[in-house]
Amino acid sequence: MLVERITAESERESADPRAVIARMESAEDGGQFGFARYAAEFGLRWYSVQREWVAWVVERMDAGA
Repeated sequence: MLVERITAESERESADPRAVIARMESAEDGGQFGFARYAAEFGLRWYSVQREWVAWVVERMDAGA
């Protein structure tokens, strides 16, 4: 099913931005990476939005809407 595939891909892909952010925030300079940090955060939030949307779709499909 499409929504299951999107959920799985989103979960898998969001692991990388989390790791990047963790490395940035543990850096000696206190995570002052400017735009790179903002881009990583955007990526992480994008995957979160995908998972939320899929959950919404599944809920509607299960309800027969």
